[in-house]
Amino acid sequence: MIRQTVIFFLILELAFGLVPNPCNDERYLQIKDKSLDNMSDREYSYFLQKEKECNEYTMAQISKGSIDISEPEPEALNKNQRLNVLLGLDPDTKLDEDIFNIFVKKLDSLNVDISEFEDGYEWSGGYYGVKTYIDENIDELLNIFAGKKKLILTDTKVSNDDDDTEREPRSDKDIEIFEDEQIAEPKSKRSGFRIGGTLIRPVMTGAFFSEYSPYFDIGIVINTPIGIKLGPVFASIGLELNRYSFANPSADDSLSYFGKYIAGVIDIDISEVIRFGGQNNENHILGGLADYDNGIGIVGGADQIIRLSKKLPISLSIIERFNLLKLDSGSITYWVSLGANIGFHF
Repeated sequence: MIRQTVIFFLILELAFGLVPNPCNDERYLQIKDKSLDNMSDREYSYFLQKEKECNEYTMAQISKGSIDISEPEPEALNKNQRLNVLLGLDPDTKLDEDIFNIFVKKLDSLNVDISEFEDGYEWSGGYYGVKTYIDENIDELLNIFAGKKKLILTDTKVSNDDDDTEREPRSDKDIEIFEDEQIAEPKSKRSGFRIGGTLIRPVMTGAFFSEYSPYFDIGIVINTPIGIKLGPVFASIGLELNRYSFANPSADDSLSYFGKYIAGVIDIDISEVIRFGGQNNENHILGGLADYDNGIGIVGGADQIIRLSKKLPISLSIIERFNLLKLDSGSITYWVSLGANIGFHF
């Protein structure tokens, strides 16, 4: 009798172990690669059904201990890697437009409002804008995707067959939220634009300005999300407008150089390559052509952007600048400056 019971449970365990993983369904994976706009109603219905089955399967595996995303090992996954796992991706997958589409479809399948992302990847801020949104909402997203903050569809119609069916609009009554587990709405994403005010002063000059007295000056820096992802770095377009002041030691102000320059720069976010100063800091290098009041030249430098608060869209930047100037007189000189910048993220 005992032997028969043991055999029965072994067979039962084997049968459950052979249940196919719905997350690996071939058609589901093919549809998952499409954007929402390119899905037919039939494909969307099939996607929702399989997404629900995949979520249930993943949570069952976590409950059984087959998957453990919170084990505090030395090589434990960080929050962004855990989010990738919950999206059915490799932990080290990098954010791009395809990953963005998967992320948005996952939110939509859980009835999280995706209206902010309807215009697509680039108009949602590109890499910088979407990454900022994810970083600032990572805890809420992990809880929602892992099922710790529960969201249940009660009346949504999903069909398993291949018949063409119209997708009925979802309303508030289609969603049931556990009263004891309130869902925290993710904060609004920002576009990826940053405008900052600069206070800067030269600390080293070339021979031409060696006898001149430099002053503190002010400026404006504009960072945009318009750019391109190049492996682990993101290169975007920026704009700088800074003043410069070099007073001649003589009483003749006509020999002094007081002016400004405007520069279009390429800003390269190297935070994924060189990380220092904490997880919330960003490290950038930049360079570009500059139009000076007294000539033409180039500008280059580095920024370390420090987020002052996860809730406030304000950051402090420590900046270093190298200016190379060919004066209208034909002389070439340079100066190196240090300063600080406080900016607002839109």
